Amino acid sequence: MRRQLISRGMLSALLLAATVVDVAAQSGRVSGVVKDERARPIKGATVVARSAVSSGDAFKATSDDNGLFELVGPAGPWSVAVEKSGYEAGFLDLEIRPQPATNPTVTLTLTLKPARIEGAVTGKDLQQRLVDADYFYNINRWDEAITAYRRILADAPAMSVVNLQIAAAYRNKREYTRALAAYGDLLKSDPANDKAMVGMAMTNLESGDLESA
Repeated sequence: MRRQLISRGMLSALLLAATVVDVAAQSGRVSGVVKDERARPIKGATVVARSAVSSGDAFKATSDDNGLFELVGPAGPWSVAVEKSGYEAGFLDLEIRPQPATNPTVTLTLTLKPARIEGAVTGKDLQQRLVDADYFYNINRWDEAITAYRRILADAPAMSVVNLQIAAAYRNKREYTRALAAYGDLLKSDPANDKAMVGMAMTNLESGDLESA
């Protein structure tokens, strides 16, 4: 029986087409609106999304005159942050389905910053905000703790060690992919952080136990 040979050029074209189809199938799209506490649209807010399973760059959008934005990126778990001068940073975790599935429209609400943390953040301010974040963590209010820690990071990026608490909160929620992403964020700024490396190892064990249960 004669075997039909495929030319190298044709094989490359087929592989490229398959790759394009696969990437398209794995991308997700979400639209949303940024508003203030009175439900008024906020123009010019920066919306940044990161995939918890991809090491690629963050993907960004800016809200328009009506507060609307749209993001396209790899499907799966996203962590979304929205920032606007004069407002507290807002955060939201999303599970994005691949196209052509339609994801729900999201609303991101920003609150005005208290006068005490306008401009430069003082050590006293940060200490109090850490106390507040730890309070939510200690009473198992994981989502509020994560948001509080993330706001600290938004105003003081040098405090990357806060990612340890964020990761721990996600582990308590059994959201292991997001926990690993938080440990990874810390290791980017502190590659030798033993606690982050041990945390990643423990998280992988926990997630493996959950899958085998």
